[in-house]
Amino acid sequence: ANANNVISAVVLNNGLNDMTDDFDVCFEADGVNIGCATVTGGLVAGTNTTIDLSWIPSCNDYLVSSVFPPQSLPLTITATVDSGNSLSKSIPAVQTYSTYDVIGGVVNNGYISKNFNCDTQQDPLDQFKYYSLTGGGVAYNVSGEKISTFATQDTDTRIHHIDLPANATVIDARLYVYWYDNWGNYKTYPSGCLADLNVNFEGMDLIPEAVYQDSKGFGYYQSPKGNTVFDVTSQVSGSADYTVIVKNMEPMGGNNTTLLGEMLVVIYEGADHAEKVKIWMLEGTDYLMAADDTHGSKNFSVSPEMATTTVAFNGNINLSDVDSTRLIAVVAQGMEAGSDLLFNGDVIKPDAWHIDSEAYLDSKINVEDISVTSGLLASGNTMGFRDNGAGGMQACNAILLITGETIDWRDRWMGPDSDEGSAVTTSELQDVIHHWLDNILVQGHQLTISDLQEVIDVWLSG
Repeated sequence: ANANNVISAVVLNNGLNDMTDDFDVCFEADGVNIGCATVTGGLVAGTNTTIDLSWIPSCNDYLVSSVFPPQSLPLTITATVDSGNSLSKSIPAVQTYSTYDVIGGVVNNGYISKNFNCDTQQDPLDQFKYYSLTGGGVAYNVSGEKISTFATQDTDTRIHHIDLPANATVIDARLYVYWYDNWGNYKTYPSGCLADLNVNFEGMDLIPEAVYQDSKGFGYYQSPKGNTVFDVTSQVSGSADYTVIVKNMEPMGGNNTTLLGEMLVVIYEGADHAEKVKIWMLEGTDYLMAADDTHGSKNFSVSPEMATTTVAFNGNINLSDVDSTRLIAVVAQGMEAGSDLLFNGDVIKPDAWHIDSEAYLDSKINVEDISVTSGLLASGNTMGFRDNGAGGMQACNAILLITGETIDWRDRWMGPDSDEGSAVTTSELQDVIHHWLDNILVQGHQLTISDLQEVIDVWLSG
């Protein structure tokens, strides 16, 4: 849906006489005209010709489900040859290619970024959180090898080493477990191909907080790729080695999956460096592969521009206060040269996420960790994951850190991320008084009696 499709029909003159006049071949989808093509010069007896017509199904006409397997209502495409003796042939969508099994109906082309599909409510990656911290930062570690057949009830143990600066306090810790389904499983388990994974993290059994997935959506090799997310904040306390046991929860005889590596990400504050840091943390799964007449080995009408996931880091930045920046961009199954990392529309790293960027041997998880200071804008910053016709990849995570911008102490209680925005609640006022009485620093600032009076005035005005 919302992309070019080439509808084809083979017209055979199996009569004894040549057709000498021009004739039209017209296509309909469930009775609605798609278009016609003219065959000039007729058709010699015993010969055939192939007619192609481009069709872009409207998202409004064919609503596509976002679950797996993706599908819309089934439809029938009819090709009619109009020549004195009419010939018509109905072609069900699921039989367009006799060698392929298509799940059904009009679907989104999963090789295209979610930026371009029919689900306007779904972003390619979700913003988990935005942080404004003093002494803040990000620590991460990738661990675990690819297991091609991660069978039902199987387990695999991974070790993550995390180093945090002195006096850092963990704000959030998230474990991202990447996977894809075994080829062909959608035929046997059409609604159960999403990996069912749990983890034991440092002795604590956990269920997923979120599962993100994307799939090709049609044809052969139609299986989901995914990113299963676990909140492990309570289990991560500082610098240490953390043990994770991943388990395929499918019952015996159920669905095997393919397990890739995993990534532990820790957000912290309060480190001795006391730098002011802003952090945007995005997560998800968007399957990308350029495949058109000049890119890739097959033509699915997907240009590199359409195989580009663009994500936004919303908010304003005082560029004069920026000391450094850091962009962490993660894909699953990159491993080949030819993909581009974009920042604000410009390619800042060609051949991104190739084999040299694999973060743990045979994990198939590729991480780019680079500075974007030179291209940073005061607002409206974006980054892009682009496949240019390599083997395809899944965009999974994007984390942007900006260090050095001054953070006002007022942001804690009167900033856009506080309880009531610029207003001050009674509980916030009590928290201010607590910090003032106990001489607790706020964003590196010691509250004065004047500061306290300012907060009280805002509280009274609210």
